[in-house]
Amino acid sequence: MSIRGDLARRRLLISGIVMVAFLTVAIWCLSMVFADACGTAIVTQLPSPDGRSKAVLFERNCGATTSFSSQISVLKPNEKSSGVGNAFVADADHGAAPTGSWGGPYVEMRWTGARDLLVSYDPRTRVFEHKSKVGDVAITYSTSLALTPPAQ
Repeated sequence: MSIRGDLARRRLLISGIVMVAFLTVAIWCLSMVFADACGTAIVTQLPSPDGRSKAVLFERNCGATTSFSSQISVLKPNEKSSGVGNAFVADADHGAAPTGSWGGPYVEMRWTGARDLLVSYDPRTRVFEHKSKVGDVAITYSTSLALTPPAQ
């Protein structure tokens, strides 16, 4: 082998390593820029009567240009939420509906059976998602103007 050939291979290898490192850093930076900038906070968690599931009510806040939302996920007991409700997603429609202490529309939930969840909210709430079933849990919804948040 010639010295010139070894030097060319070494330069090519170093260029390849630098290119891979640059692309890795660029992809990481882009993932940070486009990462989910929303915050979530758990309001309450209710284990199902049979202990096979839990209902988690949480608020989601995506910054100054959006309002707080109330979201519900039905999960396995040790499962963590993805940050987006898999059962119910709603906001207060620019103040039309009463809000809970967490800032999103006031929502109540309770288990009516081992695999049955009841979600109650004010009819002025703007609902984006309301699934009737998540896994083997049936979800029913109730609206009432009489539903008011507790005094804070």
